[in-house]
Amino acid sequence: MSMSLGCVVIDARAPVRLAEFWAALLGRRAVIGGSVETDVWVPASERDGLDLIFTPAVEGKETKNRLHLDLRSGSDSAQAATVRRALELGARSTDIGQGAVPWTVLADPEGNEFCVLELRASYANAGAVAAVVVDAANPGSLATFWCTVTGRSMTGQGEQHADPTRPITFIALRAPRDGGTELEFLRSASPQPAPSRVHLGVYFAPGERSDVQLVRLRAMGARFADRRNGRAPWTALADPEGNEFCVLQPP
Repeated sequence: MSMSLGCVVIDARAPVRLAEFWAALLGRRAVIGGSVETDVWVPASERDGLDLIFTPAVEGKETKNRLHLDLRSGSDSAQAATVRRALELGARSTDIGQGAVPWTVLADPEGNEFCVLELRASYANAGAVAAVVVDAANPGSLATFWCTVTGRSMTGQGEQHADPTRPITFIALRAPRDGGTELEFLRSASPQPAPSRVHLGVYFAPGERSDVQLVRLRAMGARFADRRNGRAPWTALADPEGNEFCVLQPP
C-alpha cells in the first residue's frame, strides 16, 4: 500500500489549549498551524512515533472513545510522576470499568481517556506513547485490515486458543523500529460513536497518487466517512468497523 501510520487526530473544542496540555505532558512542543489544526510533533529521538494533530470540533465529547493512548513508564516512580504531572496540568481520574489494574486511567481536559502504564518489559524501547489502542468487535479482522494498510506485522495475540470458536481478545501490530508506537486492537462490545473524536491518520508515500491509494483502500473495505472536513488537507475514511481515519499528504 506504500502507506504509513503517522499521527493521531483529536477533535477538540479548544484545540490549542488541548495541544498545549499534551505537549507539556509528553515533553514536546505545540505548533499552531492556523485555524485548521495545531500539531504536537514527535521528537526525532522517537523513531516511528506518532504526531498528535488537534482540530476544531463543535460538539463536546459525550461517550467513551474507541481509541486511546497508552503512555510508557520506565519505573514505578516514573509512572507516579507522570500521573501527578497529568493531574497538575488539568487531567482527571476516570472510571471506565477497569477495576483493580496496575495502570492508571485518566482523562485529558476535554475528557479523552488515556492510560499511564506500569513498567512493562515489552515497551522498554518504545517512545513516550507506547501504544494506540483501538476497541474492536473483531480484533483479528481489523488487525488484518490495518496490517495491509500500514505494512506492520502482528507481534502479539491474547487468548489465542486451539479452539477456533473462542475469539481472540487482543492483537498488537509492531512499530517498524525501536522508539515507535504500537497499534493494538482490544475486543470490546461498546458501540461505535459517530463521528469519532480520536482517530488515526495515515500518510501515503511521496510520489504516490492519492486517488490510486483511495481506490485501494476502498477495495479493502474502507468507505468514505460522513465528516465535514472544511479546509482540512486530508480525506476522511472509515475502516471496516466504522472507525474513522484520515489519509494525508506526507509531511
